[in-house]
Amino acid sequence: MLEYIPFEKAFEMVKKETKELKPEKVPLLSSLGRVLAVDVTSKVDFPPHPTSAVDGFALPKAGKSGERFRIVGKSLTGEPPKKFRRGAIEVSTGAFIPEWALCVIMKEYVERRGNEIVLGKDCREGENVNTRASIFRRGEMLARKGTYIDAGILALLSSTNFSWVYVYPRPRVFVFATGSEISDPGEEGEIFNASAMAAIGAARECGAEVIYGGIVEDSPERISKVVRETRADVIVSTGGVSVGEVDFVMEALQEAGFEIIFWKVKQKPGKPLLFAKKGDRIFLGLPGYPASAATNAEIYLKAILRKMQGVEPFYVTRAVSMSDYTRRPRERTEFARAVLTFDRELMFEIIENQLSANPKNFAYANSLVILPPEKERVKRGEVLRVIPKWGLRRAVVFHPRREELIKSEDLF
Repeated sequence: MLEYIPFEKAFEMVKKETKELKPEKVPLLSSLGRVLAVDVTSKVDFPPHPTSAVDGFALPKAGKSGERFRIVGKSLTGEPPKKFRRGAIEVSTGAFIPEWALCVIMKEYVERRGNEIVLGKDCREGENVNTRASIFRRGEMLARKGTYIDAGILALLSSTNFSWVYVYPRPRVFVFATGSEISDPGEEGEIFNASAMAAIGAARECGAEVIYGGIVEDSPERISKVVRETRADVIVSTGGVSVGEVDFVMEALQEAGFEIIFWKVKQKPGKPLLFAKKGDRIFLGLPGYPASAATNAEIYLKAILRKMQGVEPFYVTRAVSMSDYTRRPRERTEFARAVLTFDRELMFEIIENQLSANPKNFAYANSLVILPPEKERVKRGEVLRVIPKWGLRRAVVFHPRREELIKSEDLF
């Protein structure tokens, strides 16, 4: 009989048994939404020579309001550097300016009189000047391994002439449901397949390529055949992992040659969670109840997919409770669905009706509050640990300071 284990132990097992995928090289334009698999350093100084930060006139010295300068030339963005006599150079934003140009005054503050300009305000030394390598230098770190490539990172790498990058592959995930009593959305029936949809959604939120295998009949032979024939990094099932008469997933896995790592976790919701491996392939058996399946997909499936892509698998922050909440203490850690908000500080409110069969509260929640087994009451104003729902990229709206980030190995 497998041991009934605490959440902390289950999560550490998942983290330990999950391996990073082998990096692949892709064109930069195909890398959006992927994760860097290597550190990236700049190939150039940026800017490569002094440039103007504005449209205006580059001056050979700091200027005073009313001072006159003779116009000696023009420098446009993209033109190669060239020599200029000392004087006022008309420049556009990003254009080359010579080393002797000590400031740039904006056009709005200049009156042009023939081949001269008159300053309408003072121009301080260094004003509107981007010196060579003032943004970053050749060899400087631009983005570390594990960085999620968003529009900003894409632009940064483009600015240093990267045309391709090494990223982690998108994990391949195969999802199927068990249970003759359920139907897929749009079909005839009374119980619809919300749990598998939750797993598919969680996997896609973490950048995975997902194949849906449909509903598999409650038969150990049929389930075993599906598992054996599936070629995916992660196989996910919903239902069939409890102790009912038609719960055949564990038996089917053993027939297919998988090693059962653990089954049943001291947590609520989602106690009947099954984790197994065969080589590098991972199997995650989620419960059939929608909120239970969605919670375990949020915690375990996303952690697996993040780890495969070089991202810290877990993220927890601290927030203040906005109201009282009472629960019956038990031997299980509870993940209470909650709404996390920010108004000068992070705050949460636990949603009413935490039943495992309730798909509505998980849909409305944007976070899970961690309630230790012995905790009976949550008091208004109390600070607790909260897991924001996130994919490959953290919810940056919360702007957590670096010292507030808790890595998974420090969580417990």
